[in-house]
Amino acid sequence: MDYLTKYYEEVLDDLREIHEQESEKIKQAGAWVGQAIMDGHLLHVWGTGGHSSMAGEEIFYRAGGLAPVNTILDPGVNLMCGARRTTAIERMEGYAPRILDLYNLKPGGVMLVVNANGMNSVTIDTALECKKRGLKTIAITARECSDAIPPDQPGRHSSKKSLYEVADLYIDCKTIPGEALVKIEGCDQAVGPSSTITIAFIEHSIVIAAVEYMVSKGFKPEIWKSGNIPGGDEAGEDYLEKYVPLCRHL
Repeated sequence: MDYLTKYYEEVLDDLREIHEQESEKIKQAGAWVGQAIMDGHLLHVWGTGGHSSMAGEEIFYRAGGLAPVNTILDPGVNLMCGARRTTAIERMEGYAPRILDLYNLKPGGVMLVVNANGMNSVTIDTALECKKRGLKTIAITARECSDAIPPDQPGRHSSKKSLYEVADLYIDCKTIPGEALVKIEGCDQAVGPSSTITIAFIEHSIVIAAVEYMVSKGFKPEIWKSGNIPGGDEAGEDYLEKYVPLCRHL
């Protein structure tokens, strides 16, 4: 078997399923994001543990991405400060609200919560807390993956809820239990996870839908231009002046 082709085909299948099954929800998410921005609010993003943290970086300060994005980059759940440490902290109830206090959350904004497994304490607390604070919550998660995790699995929030059950809207990233897609003969453990690829695809699809929504309303979206092409730095000066006071990591 050509295992590289197997992986390629499996990832394409995931992307195809997302396009066919999740497009309407992606458009709805884009409309929420677009309307919030038109009303003067921010899109907040938190990948709530381990590799999910990359989701927060993926659409923040990104060429071709929206300027009013306030990403949460908390070292407690980021691998750069220790992999085992992230596992311990993402399982702590009560941690998320204290972090959210630092990130300029206002009623009317939108929080994008990203976690494929969708069950740890920081993830669930984030969605619940944002709803309490008057923000719409959009989840990128995998229902099949969440449903396969036992209620007594270490790290599950005490409510035993999954992210798709507590968010206002969820978009399925099609991650399977265990995440890896390719079984190689002679190796006991499957390899080749896809969630980073599918999550990034969904995130950028939401941005596209938001931009389309804003343009349809006669609103000019604020979009970063690459600083690696002529005029890029100059194009971003006004955005930086506007959003540095609002977005913690700018």
